[in-house]
Amino acid sequence: MTGKTARRTVMAIVGASVSAAAVAVAPTASFAAPSATNADKLTPAQIEAFKQSIAKARATGQATPSASASPNSQAAGDCDTFARFDDGTGFSFGTPARSDGTVRCALRNGDNNLAVGKLQSALNLCYGQGLSIDNDFGGHTQGAVTNVQNAKGISPANGVYDTRLTDGGFFFPIVNSNNNFIHECINFNGDVKDV
Repeated sequence: MTGKTARRTVMAIVGASVSAAAVAVAPTASFAAPSATNADKLTPAQIEAFKQSIAKARATGQATPSASASPNSQAAGDCDTFARFDDGTGFSFGTPARSDGTVRCALRNGDNNLAVGKLQSALNLCYGQGLSIDNDFGGHTQGAVTNVQNAKGISPANGVYDTRLTDGGFFFPIVNSNNNFIHECINFNGDVKDV
């Protein structure tokens, strides 16, 4: 694969069956960003496995939470931890989630928890926003979310991470089994892009 930004779209899975191992528990380590090799790029079969994992979470409304909720988690419906999606071959991606595994949740200015750190990683690695990964959703994180909302044509661009953004194709970084970013990002539609 070349270094150019590319976008591959995979076929949607309808009624896919997913093994229980498709969504797994992850360590709370943050993403590293060394250079990736072609061996670290996803194959069509691995993208398909991610699609199945995403389809399962959509069908049930939940993924497996990857860490305990932060003690200062927010009101019902707000993200307070993160969920990890695995392809079964050592590649995974994490998304903000609620402690019950629901990935359809929200983050906004004032939130401070693990889900914010996962969002900040995605904003940096998939969108080049240059944030500090501090788990604190402040003005800089709100501005970065607003930038992505504007780029995606989401209105109003209010700086709130919510289902308008994820349904609009928000990308999450993919890591290998060593938790290293492979310079590919995926969204809940199964679209993969090089970064």
